Amino acid sequence: FLAAKHIATHPWVQSAVLKRHLPDRVSISVAEEKPLAVVRVENIADILINTQGKPFKEYNPRKDKIGNLPVISGIDLTFTNDQYQFDSPLFNCIMKFLNLKLKNHIRQIKGNTRTGISVVADHMFGRQSSLEPDRTILLSLGFGNFRAKLLKARQIAEYMDTNFPGRTICAMDLSDIKKAFIKTQTRTDALHNNLKKGV
Repeated sequence: FLAAKHIATHPWVQSAVLKRHLPDRVSISVAEEKPLAVVRVENIADILINTQGKPFKEYNPRKDKIGNLPVISGIDLTFTNDQYQFDSPLFNCIMKFLNLKLKNHIRQIKGNTRTGISVVADHMFGRQSSLEPDRTILLSLGFGNFRAKLLKARQIAEYMDTNFPGRTICAMDLSDIKKAFIKTQTRTDALHNNLKKGV
């Protein structure tokens, strides 16, 4: 038990089980943490959370090889039951969004207690163009009904691609699904902006 507890103190180990097989063998089973996102706590640290939303270690970009995880901002740690955790209606809202399993497209998630969540996504809707290799879109999604809002966003993007091929969407506000607002720019402006960024 003590050896298993010692192994489980490693931040990347979720749990460990040791079994002794007499006379001279020990088996060790380890369950690793599965990182879901990086939470940027202002003026403190970047913290990795697992698929249950629990913080398990401070993120170190040089040591932690995690791929392209979304970065969450706008939420704070709370101290309850003798441990730090993320526990608020806004964080629960973010976890519901992350459970849609879109993290390959999501770069950032910004939380706001008054307006809900906004996400910066890349190549989420429409065709990826060689002229727009870094096509990102800001989606304001409010506090819920995310699956329906993303479906509406896809329909709007497809409509724009078909009927206004010279324009690209750079932002959508779907906080109220009945009143969607979009911001567009010409594709030549998007290309010019990408060239200025060195893309």
